[in-house]
Amino acid sequence: MNFNYIKPGKMYRHNGFLKNNHMEVAVVESNVPEQPEKALVVLIQRLPNVLRDEFNNIVEHEGNTISLGQLSGLLSRRKFQGMSMDAYTTLFRQNYIIAVNKADIVLTPNTATAIPYLELESLTKAQEAPVELTEEEKAVRLVQDAARLEADAAALREQAYAIKPDLRPIERVAPTPRPVVEEAAPVKQEEAPAKEVKAKAPAKAKTAAKPKADATDAPKRGRKPKAS
Repeated sequence: MNFNYIKPGKMYRHNGFLKNNHMEVAVVESNVPEQPEKALVVLIQRLPNVLRDEFNNIVEHEGNTISLGQLSGLLSRRKFQGMSMDAYTTLFRQNYIIAVNKADIVLTPNTATAIPYLELESLTKAQEAPVELTEEEKAVRLVQDAARLEADAAALREQAYAIKPDLRPIERVAPTPRPVVEEAAPVKQEEAPAKEVKAKAPAKAKTAAKPKADATDAPKRGRKPKAS
């Protein structure tokens, strides 16, 4: 069988049909716990018209970027119009998702080709075998995985808040900080130049003090000298 038109893990459709009754289905999960021979499928043919149109729109516009058997992650991040729960939970609770044997599924990647699910799964696993990555490629891959997990976590939180709104944390607005006014530094008085200081010095330094007359040299008034 020719698989040349299929690119690794990308360019194929998830839709197909069941061998026994030709009912149209879409594979949403290839790993069923404790049942490796089974896969989960959406019974497209039984969906109400509104849900069928919305489901097909999701698969056709975004399904080509999802690997085989991993549509469940995409559906868990999307909602049908007017539904409070995610698309995957809505379909599962209304019994539109069931487990069937992989050997009973035939996929139709295009209108002219029908491929048994097990053959396409085997081919896909071979094409998606792990390759040795450089340290830079590993870092980029980790960032991408973290972004996907954050998106899934945010979607799950919103589902929880829709069921129980009081679980949503209250956003506290931080008070606006007051502007800090810096005090102006005191203005220092400029010291007068040295020449000006000297000019303002007291004049005492210029005039020398006059010596006092000796009391012994001046004659005493009112007394006559004795006669010899």
